[in-house]
Amino acid sequence: MQRSGWLRLASILAWLWAALMAAAVVALGIPLVMQGRSLILPAVLLILAVGLGMSARGIGRQRHPYQWVAILASALAIVFHVVWHSPASNVGIPVNLVIIGIVALQWRRFAPASGA
Repeated sequence: MQRSGWLRLASILAWLWAALMAAAVVALGIPLVMQGRSLILPAVLLILAVGLGMSARGIGRQRHPYQWVAILASALAIVFHVVWHSPASNVGIPVNLVIIGIVALQWRRFAPASGA
């Protein structure tokens, strides 16, 4: 199956956003651990970073279940940005909307899961 340039773009955006979220986990997590405070925010960011990273790999390879992972991780990231509004939300919400839009428009390109 021919690779889609749009899915490659969505994959790159998901990788970049996952890397930025992982960096935020380190930047926020270390001071919070040192202060003995709650790690809820870094934990949520870590979960979203892992979800976006998994979806980036899967949508880049056009594998079937990963379009669901991409849409779910991006939708949860949008909810996160709305709840914990920060300057990164001005970029995060549009980036995640673009990922969802590309995956939805390129849905037919995903190869069905191979059964064992």
